[in-house]
Amino acid sequence: MPGSTSVTIGSVTGTGSLAAGNLASFSQCDTGFSGSGCATGSGADNGGVFICVNNSACDTDSPNANVNTSSQQQTVLITSVKNNGNGTYTVSFSPGLYMPNWSTGSNVTLSWLSSSYLATGMGVEDLTVLFQHQQSEQVQVSYAYASWVKGVRFIGAVNFPFSMSTSSKNNLLMNSYFFGENPTAFDASGWTINIGQAGTDNLILNTISHGGLFAEGGGNSEGDVIAYNYNRDITSQGYQPTELEHNHSPAFLLFEGNQLDRMIDDDTWTSHDFDTFFRNYVPCWDTPYNVTGQNGGGIQIGSYARFENAIGNVIGDTSAAGQTKCNTYIQTASGDNYIFSFAGSHDAINQPSAMLWGNCDSVNNTCRFVSSEVPTNLSTWPNSVAYENPMPSTQNLPASFFMSGVTAHPNGGTGLGWWKVCTNWNTFPTSCANSTLPSRRARRV
Repeated sequence: MPGSTSVTIGSVTGTGSLAAGNLASFSQCDTGFSGSGCATGSGADNGGVFICVNNSACDTDSPNANVNTSSQQQTVLITSVKNNGNGTYTVSFSPGLYMPNWSTGSNVTLSWLSSSYLATGMGVEDLTVLFQHQQSEQVQVSYAYASWVKGVRFIGAVNFPFSMSTSSKNNLLMNSYFFGENPTAFDASGWTINIGQAGTDNLILNTISHGGLFAEGGGNSEGDVIAYNYNRDITSQGYQPTELEHNHSPAFLLFEGNQLDRMIDDDTWTSHDFDTFFRNYVPCWDTPYNVTGQNGGGIQIGSYARFENAIGNVIGDTSAAGQTKCNTYIQTASGDNYIFSFAGSHDAINQPSAMLWGNCDSVNNTCRFVSSEVPTNLSTWPNSVAYENPMPSTQNLPASFFMSGVTAHPNGGTGLGWWKVCTNWNTFPTSCANSTLPSRRARRV
């Protein structure tokens, strides 16, 4: 089943919406469970791709004895449906299934939206959304395909003014600005963006979050890209994680080119698999503030976050304040002040399965290409061997993992054709006569 682009299904109900152009979601039982309702079995670590939520087998915060869920999900676009007769249908879809552990033995199910719920090709652009500091106020992209929010300013929401969630696919948030979850209580530290809940292949690109935590993963997300975003002025009371994934088994997420104070795939309630941190700048602290006694951190890859990748990131800074916030290269127990944290006391596979390559940090004061930080041998865990990495043959890194035609600019500049500065306006701010790519000094540790 991994990589499949078609499936034959039976026991079908609601065939009226089983049609090309609609969205559908695959799900299957968590590791160790099977049968109708995932009621058979128990949560058990298989020593490989381990899917687990709120279960004592993986939850390090508030576990239940034996929670059975179907938290692994991927949303796809139906491309064709064939009625085979006898109550069976062949459904083709795009893209193929990402995760390598899809199995009919895990009670894989396919569910699709009622067509009346699906928003296709809908956009919101070039406006300001002014919130009245109410918890329930939100702009939400859900049950949506190929829709977008672009050039929108979000002002004054209490928490999660924007959500990309609930069976959404191929949607875009771009060139937008978030200010203050509540300007009257600046230190409340609310989140600005929610990502997840069976969202797949969504893109959050070139946004600024100011006066609130950047993004929290809502779970069940696969293939999302969070790239070239900037966050600052979170709170003067402490150094919070400005990007946090801790819900419902996210997988194959790419975080590229962001400037965020701290990034976390945490070990609170759930497992994570195959996420990648690439070319981010993570200073370890909220740079406007240096509060005595408040700790910072870089990138945390927590327990049951497996086969993760941290490639080409710049972590920490060499200022006096920065040195006090990130002064340990690898932290293996709970605590802060780390470049990398592996809360690995609960999960022996966590750190050995992670690939660290080409990261520049303020503790070692260099960029590291170290063979022992590449998982070339996972034979201790036979179910992990398929996910070993060969040793890279070069220290050269690509400019991007998701954009083609982009070149690296080691001496400044961005190389991003869509990231432009207007130098001459026809009519401000709606019509630009001339623009240029911005030049940016290279970061150094």
